[in-house]
Amino acid sequence: MKRFQVKMWFMACMAVASMSLSSCLNGNSSNNEEDWFGTPAERYQTFLTMRGNYAGKLYFPKGVDGDGKFENDSVNVYWSMLTDSTLVLHTLSPRVLTTFVNDAALKTAINTSAPMTLNCKVLYTKPQYKMFFAAPKTTEQPILLSGASHKVKFFAQQFTNFSYGKRLDSNNVMMQLVFTAIQLDGSSDNKTDREFPIVLKGQRMP
Repeated sequence: MKRFQVKMWFMACMAVASMSLSSCLNGNSSNNEEDWFGTPAERYQTFLTMRGNYAGKLYFPKGVDGDGKFENDSVNVYWSMLTDSTLVLHTLSPRVLTTFVNDAALKTAINTSAPMTLNCKVLYTKPQYKMFFAAPKTTEQPILLSGASHKVKFFAQQFTNFSYGKRLDSNNVMMQLVFTAIQLDGSSDNKTDREFPIVLKGQRMP
């Protein structure tokens, strides 16, 4: 079986991206942060090279092997890079987020619920880095569990060094998002056993 592996260039990019990202997002400034993120005009220029609608594959863990490494599966995915601060994943299958939900009834209820729309805030870098950082908004999903209506919420990392994307060439973009928790009906109890990434790779549509 194939193992879920983050592409090596992801790790190389993160070595560069690790410089003071959190302080930048908190409103602090330094030369390093200015070198990385540049001006609003520079970030907008990066967006212009990536904007549009994309179709491709979403890779997600379907389990772990004997060594504790992710095994992967994939589904078709569509997303839009709409503005210099907004990215939307369309008709996302909820099952890509439930692999590590141990409650079988809850897992089935989520998996059989309607496709989701996932909205992300994004922060672009200077044009030479061809990258953006992503923050998937907390997403609420209605489900039917044991004959009654409930709601689950999906939580993800916000603007971290592991939640980001990159332009591979003029038409292809790849990104990784890291999900951290699923909660039922406002409870703080996490229904998923671990944090895990999903990786999307797609080509800009005409």
